[in-house]
Parts: sequence; structure tokens; C-alpha cells
Amino acid sequence: MPMIKGFLCDDTALVLAVQAGCFAIFSEYIQTRQLAFVLLTNRHKPLQGIAPISPLANTSQYTFVTQHENTHFERQNPAFFAEILARVGVEPNEAFIISTSSDDIYVGGLLGINGICISSATNGLSDCGSWSKLVEWLIHDELQVHYPPIPLAPYMIAPQLRGNIGALKGLLHNIKPEFWHQHPDPKEWSPYQIVCHLLESEEMTQRPQLEKIIAQDNPFLSQSMVAPTPQCDMSESQLVDMFIQARQQTINWLNELPADTWGRVAHHSIFGPTTFLEMAHFTAQHDRLHLNQLCQTLKKCR
Repeated sequence: MPMIKGFLCDDTALVLAVQAGCFAIFSEYIQTRQLAFVLLTNRHKPLQGIAPISPLANTSQYTFVTQHENTHFERQNPAFFAEILARVGVEPNEAFIISTSSDDIYVGGLLGINGICISSATNGLSDCGSWSKLVEWLIHDELQVHYPPIPLAPYMIAPQLRGNIGALKGLLHNIKPEFWHQHPDPKEWSPYQIVCHLLESEEMTQRPQLEKIIAQDNPFLSQSMVAPTPQCDMSESQLVDMFIQARQQTINWLNELPADTWGRVAHHSIFGPTTFLEMAHFTAQHDRLHLNQLCQTLKKCR
């Protein structure tokens, strides 16, 4: 069972945590385990409900704070949560949402993210939980007993792929021109090469493998353990646009497939027996792997 590696917390829910005397325990739990801590705010009015003297006002404790400038989707769109996960390097089944909005829990579930609705005086939801119970589950490592992983489903794929596009845009927003071709580590790819690899993989590996599963019965999918050095010859903006265009074509294609396509089987040289659904999900995971690589590389650029 995957371990929880990140919490996505609504600002109102965290205010309730402070009022319940649970925030210090929750914060310590996150810090000692070095988990991702995302603050979900109103995109247009971030932190408006948090007093400057509140322990929540220290933004350095958060891995990511959602704002209008750093997210590309509205909160009712599952791609909103997919973009956040790609930015902080956490898989959907490794994340957990804590919110006073049942809509957040529902939308996150469409991506495969578990979550709890925290009760408040305003949401009027009798099926919401409490901070005291949540903290008790965390202390006794019982959270996943009460919230087992959500099984992978076809409807989770397209939002993840769209969210990954948003994460790429966010990471490259205002990138300094001299950073594109830097190699902070001589053995690592430059930001340009990472995006080039995403494009080459989309056009020559990810999409062709999915097409092969449809065209053949139980095909063998061969893939090298080591990716070749990316080779692209275009401007940085053209490269990004080309990847986004190729990805959108893949999303449109997936959205038009018959329902029985997702269960078609194949045998992968690395993963062994697999399905169309699992390989489509691997495309999203492959994105997140290299988006995390891009994030780490940009931090080292000078």
C-alpha cells in the first residue's frame, strides 16, 4: 500500500485545526516525516482568511501555496489537483486532501486522491470528520486503514495529463534564458533536454505503445532501461508548444476510445504483464518523474 507523501490542505480547514488545538501536532507530523505540505487557497484572494499572527501565516512551512499566478485550472477541475501534485512530486495515491469543502474531496477522488471533509459551523455536512479524529489516526498510523487506495480508473488519466501540462507551464514561467541549456550537474540533462525528452517520448514511445496495444493482441512492448540523450533542434518556445500540442492530441485521442479499450492487455519488457490503462497511467507518471527532475535542475541553475 502506497505511503502518504503529501497533504493538500484547505486554508479554512487549517484555521479549524488551530482552533481545535491540533495544528501543532499535524505540523510536527509533516515536518518529522518530510512530507509535502500544500496550502489550498482561494486562487484570487490567497491567505485572506489567515491572520498575520496565526501559525498558518508562515508561508515557508508550505511546499506550495496555490494562487492565481501559479495554477492554470479552477478548483472544481481535477486537473487543478493534478497540476499541484506534479509541482510537488507526489503521486495521486500518495496524497491526501483535508478540506471543509466536500467538492474538494469529490474532485480529488476523480484523480485517485483520498481526502477527508472537516466539519465546520458553516458547511452543515453531517458526514464530515473532525481534526481530533484525523490526528488520532495519523498518530496511530491508521489513516490508510480508514482510507484505502482508490483503484485506478480510466477517468483519472486525462485530468492527470492536462494537469501535467499546467505544471510544465508553471515551472517554465519566467525561466531565465541562460538557464535553458545549463547543466548544473554535468551528468544530468539541461532544462531544454528534459522538455525535449518529454516531446520525443510522447511521439516515439508513449503514444506508439498505446496504439500498439490497440492494434495487436497482447503485444510485447520493448523499452530501453536508459533513455537516449534528447536531440531537438528548435527554439525553446517552439519546443514547449510542440510538446503541448502533441499531448493535447493524445488527450483528445484517449477521450474518444471505446470503454473496452482500457482493459486490453500487453507484456512490457520492464513492467511485465500490463494493461492499456496502466500504460496510459505510466505516461502521466513519466511526466511527473521528469517534471520533478526539471524542478530540481532549475533550483540548481545560477
